[in-house]
Amino acid sequence: MQEIQFIPHYSISPNSLTLYNLPDKKTYHVKDNKGWENLEDNTNKYGELSNHAQKRLKKKLNYLMYLTENKEIQGKQIIAKQQNFTTQYQKSKVYQNTVQYKLTFITLTLPSKQIHSDNEIKSKCLNQFLIELKKNYGVSRYIWKAEKQENNNIHFHIIADKYIKWKEIRECWNRIVNKLGYVDRYESNMREFYKNGFRLSTHSKDKRTESQQKKAFQTLVDNNYRNPNSTDIHALYKVKNIQAYISKYLAKGVTKTARIEQMNQIELIIDELQKSNDDLTFSLLNTNSKTIEYKELSLKIESNNKNIEEYKKQLSELKAQGIEGKIWGCSQVLSKCENYSDVGDTGCIPDFEIIPQIATYIHEHPIGDQIVYTFFFDINQTPNLKKVLDDHIKNILEVC
Repeated sequence: MQEIQFIPHYSISPNSLTLYNLPDKKTYHVKDNKGWENLEDNTNKYGELSNHAQKRLKKKLNYLMYLTENKEIQGKQIIAKQQNFTTQYQKSKVYQNTVQYKLTFITLTLPSKQIHSDNEIKSKCLNQFLIELKKNYGVSRYIWKAEKQENNNIHFHIIADKYIKWKEIRECWNRIVNKLGYVDRYESNMREFYKNGFRLSTHSKDKRTESQQKKAFQTLVDNNYRNPNSTDIHALYKVKNIQAYISKYLAKGVTKTARIEQMNQIELIIDELQKSNDDLTFSLLNTNSKTIEYKELSLKIESNNKNIEEYKKQLSELKAQGIEGKIWGCSQVLSKCENYSDVGDTGCIPDFEIIPQIATYIHEHPIGDQIVYTFFFDINQTPNLKKVLDDHIKNILEVC
């Protein structure tokens, strides 16, 4: 049998260099080495992000960070203690701090209970919103992700390359979602709740003071109950801190992990009940139908079937809490961005001699009897390597 020959390759991304070997096609056949097959489960199970999708999302975020220049904005500076990053937003002329920012974080929610499918809301609302972001505000680079709220409504997070005034964002989104009647239903709900005048919120998680609620109520009345607070936008500051945060935030599950564990447990229970029924049915077929044993077996099967239906109902309800269809997406510019790859050993890689010295982390990943090495570092410290990547991206984007 001919020995498999391997050829050295390398790949450049905005924050890493990967060294790997690929088998020479002249000496290699797929059946020779299953270690090169993708054995990971990349299915969108239960409406959650697969491992592969998380990696692709993080990759697009790296390119979004890399391609976006710093910009200036005037607004109010807020320190978010738990996330350890600073945000900036333009609220009024009172705040005149000018700071640099790179990206904005937009949140879109439904102002009333969701009555349309996830796919319909993405198709008719989110898609239109993204079209208007590009057309009206020149947003060319963005990543969006869908999640479920505790009330089971779908909502969206968008990381974009430009800041837009919060009033304009809200007016745009409310106009779009009301094509499906969500603002109309919000108005109806609010008028019913406040039909006898101001009253305190009955929501257990509403921590606002009475004074704050009265102020919000007056704003509600002033806007004729038709301007729900369905959006939020912040310009993200201190980019070095937020990149890791955004990456972790966007790649997390769309619902709580406990839901997934519960669904897995229910599936195991259903499987055990079905196996039990198979055994009981086999025994039933070999039992005299006039005996007490036959009746007992029949009752056990009937009981199992009822339990199976109940567990299937629970499973269906839990599945509904996941996202139907596509969970995340990005702009055309980002979708085109791919790492630069070429054939060659370390002697062919510009600036490689300093990369092991400046690398913040070196990851070793075995695949079969081969090892893939990835060096993470600041590509700005390797100008020749950076030029290779920049020229590669420029060529890609010229055809967009």
